[in-house]
Amino acid sequence: MVSKELVKNELDKANLAFEKCWLYLCEIKTGKVSKDNLSCLVDFQPRLAESLFNLGRLYREIEQQKKSLISRKEKLNQNWFRNRMGSLSKYQKTINQAISIGKGIGDAFAWFFYQRDRQYLTEHLSQDEIFHFPPGFGGIGELEFVKNIRILHGYFILYHGTTNILRLGDISLIDLENFSVAGVGEIKTDTPVGETLKISLIFSGPGICKEKIEKSDLSNGVVRQQQETFLNGFPQKAKDRFERQVKRITKSFDKLSVIPDSKISFESHSNIERLDSLFDHVKTGKFTFKILSEGLAIGVYKVTTKKFSNNLLKYLNYDLSDKIVGVEKYAMELFLPERTDNSLIVDSLYYDEDGNTSHLPGMSHLFWWPLKLETIRKIMFQEAIVITLYNPSHLINKFELSGFTVNYEAQQKYIAYKSDSEKEFAIEGFSYYMRMIYQYLFNEESIINIIYEMEQKINKLQLNTSTRIDMNIEQKFGNEKI
Repeated sequence: MVSKELVKNELDKANLAFEKCWLYLCEIKTGKVSKDNLSCLVDFQPRLAESLFNLGRLYREIEQQKKSLISRKEKLNQNWFRNRMGSLSKYQKTINQAISIGKGIGDAFAWFFYQRDRQYLTEHLSQDEIFHFPPGFGGIGELEFVKNIRILHGYFILYHGTTNILRLGDISLIDLENFSVAGVGEIKTDTPVGETLKISLIFSGPGICKEKIEKSDLSNGVVRQQQETFLNGFPQKAKDRFERQVKRITKSFDKLSVIPDSKISFESHSNIERLDSLFDHVKTGKFTFKILSEGLAIGVYKVTTKKFSNNLLKYLNYDLSDKIVGVEKYAMELFLPERTDNSLIVDSLYYDEDGNTSHLPGMSHLFWWPLKLETIRKIMFQEAIVITLYNPSHLINKFELSGFTVNYEAQQKYIAYKSDSEKEFAIEGFSYYMRMIYQYLFNEESIINIIYEMEQKINKLQLNTSTRIDMNIEQKFGNEKI
């Protein structure tokens, strides 16, 4: 029977792996990786994968217990049954919170290798997330693959199962010479024979060098299989699913190999550094708020730091409403008196309302923001809760002052357009720009500047027909520009 102590022990064991992986990430960010110190690259994925595998296994064990209890419900004391089912559900939610933390750490690692291929992340994020490690021999096979294979044919293996943002295939093959994504692969595990587990891999991609692979195969005595052989022994349903996966991956390569027609780079200010200064003044157990821009306020709440398991169990579904004192004052400061469309979007930074990590395509992962590492750590390990208050009327107002008409449709969906006697310039995806502000701490002026630069570029093209132009925004820090 799964007990609270068992769950706490597994959570704290997972946290040991998370903490070690965190230190590896810090080594990468602070430039301590060298040919004499590669443990952060070699050990990171196997360590994180094993911890997530164990958490997923415990989650499924609890699920089996719930099903067993339901099957015997009529024979059990109903009060005991309800309490036990409630406890088991709470344990599962807590395990999922831990998995979200671990996969967030995995996202930070993956983003380091994907930072030059951000447009391809859009393809990954368009797919459904696979939250838990695969069950059964499939999961064991993937874990053993990650633990034993770091480099394949000279390509670094980036495992998707330890991330939230990588969803196409099971692995990415990273070309370390030009630091780019060369291809994507699928791992398949056969039913074991005795104590032997047969693991197969099929991979492809526009950056895969055929000559490099053939040379590697020859030197290592590798025998390659054709796809038909690769699928031998699998049921038809699994084969059909695999074929669909391969088609999705192959189609996604169009995005991986695309070269933008034009690039616009400019410097912009954000409110990110002000988050550090706010953290320095936050007292444990109390929300502290700060106005960051005309339409944006941010609030930080630091939890009382205890053991990892205790924190997760205590703050699961924790009601912070009585801790948010004086928030009305900051909400009113965001009010724009001359407008009748004032509203307030309340959101959380990094984690969504269900406790899952979220990522906006083109933006940088939180770990790579120019913040103190301790500030980032507290957010990622859920030792601090960060909420944002945003009034979109300020952005709408600035669009209108720039000559646009902004129409509200439904569910925070807006359409912005500008027209004259000859042409109309329309902006889609208005919610994306709002999210840049309340999830990535841009200011409204930066958004207007981005649109202005784009408009000027389009005007120079002198287009005579209706044309759709995709704009991929990339957030960069340091010497690089947005």
